[in-house]
Parts: sequence; structure tokens; C-alpha cells
Amino acid sequence: MEKTQFVELVEIAEQVVGQFGTSLEKQQLAMLRRELERAASKGDGKAIQRASAEIEALRWRVLFKHDWFWREIFDSLCQPNTPFIDPAEAQTLITKGQAAVSGGDGEGLREVVRALWQIQPKGNAEAARERAVRSGLRKF
Repeated sequence: MEKTQFVELVEIAEQVVGQFGTSLEKQQLAMLRRELERAASKGDGKAIQRASAEIEALRWRVLFKHDWFWREIFDSLCQPNTPFIDPAEAQTLITKGQAAVSGGDGEGLREVVRALWQIQPKGNAEAARERAVRSGLRKF
């Protein structure tokens, strides 16, 4: 990972955690950022990778707690050009997800999104999450 990638990783995490995280999560991020900076100054590749992975995991944990995030992911998965291994199953799940959204069933929506990720070609689920993060952060 290049230095610019670290900076971007930390900036995105700070934006997410700063806006949606608890004070404990903000403290965790500050600690991880210091850990990453120390590792980078020493050139310790393993410590850099570990701190980067922990920062990324913290970012996702914060996002996954919010219903709006799951709704953004669901909306992106409902787009007509979204690839699925089993389109018929995807349509069934999308219908179920729409019912969960209408009924305010956050846990049901989470289950639908996870099931949709399972029937996407490899690599597409991560891209869908990133699109949701970017669109969600612009809204809030």
C-alpha cells in the first residue's frame, strides 16, 4: 500500500467514524491511526497491514450498525445492471427486501442484502458496499 492509500483509508474512516461512530469508536480510530503512523515511520510492513485492516474493519462495523446503510446497499443491488448468479432468486429476494423496507424491518433487510451478496459474482458485493458508502456519505 502506498502512502496516499493510507491517507485515503484514514480519511474515509475518519469521515465515517466521526459522523456515525460512538465516542469509543472515535477513540479506537485515533489509537489505530497512531499505530499505523508508528508502523509507517518504522517501515514495518506487517504492522502497517494489521493497522490498516483494523481501521477498515472499524469503518465497516460503524456503517453496518445503521439501517440507512443497509437501505443504500439494497437500493444499489436493485439496479437493473446488477449481476447475479441466479437472477430468479435475486428477484425473489428483492421483493422480500422491498417488503422489509416498507415494513420497517431492519433485520429482515440485512438478511436479504446478505443473501443477495451470496448470489453475486465474486468481487461485486464489495463494490456494492463501496457505492453505498459513497452515496450515503454524500446524503448525510
